[in-house]
Amino acid sequence: MRKKILTGIPAALAAAGVAALLPGPAWAAGGTQPANGTFRDTSITIDSSSTADGNTIGLLTVSGFTTGTFAATFTETDQVVIHPDGSVTLAGKGVISGTLGTCGSGSAPYQIEAQGTLSARSGFLQSIDQAASTVTPSPISSVVSFTADGANVGTYTGTYHCT
Repeated sequence: MRKKILTGIPAALAAAGVAALLPGPAWAAGGTQPANGTFRDTSITIDSSSTADGNTIGLLTVSGFTTGTFAATFTETDQVVIHPDGSVTLAGKGVISGTLGTCGSGSAPYQIEAQGTLSARSGFLQSIDQAASTVTPSPISSVVSFTADGANVGTYTGTYHCT
């Protein structure tokens, strides 16, 4: 029995070596990749609003587009709180659809958080729920930070990899 197991090891190692030499798909070659570009919110709809303790709380639907590594459109639902001192916090979820780096094309869900003021805010977004991703040939995993101005135009930078 021991001899039979030992004779199979060289064949398995040779097969693994050949597999390592064969080229993989383009999306798998790069590992973690840089992501950067610009975005613009083209539509902001106030779905509901209320006040509590001097804060204005809004539920918004935001749509727009990105250029750069991610050439896509997005739609998200955000809860925005405008505090009495003028500071803003935002948390939401969305879906980006289009060409997502070297991973391919499709749609991927994400979550977003931001803080700042109405005229200047920064935050991050990251992909979530890989099972819901339709990006082919490979789902995407990303974490990017962003800054935005009062005209709802901004830049993003971060990393992504195809999973």
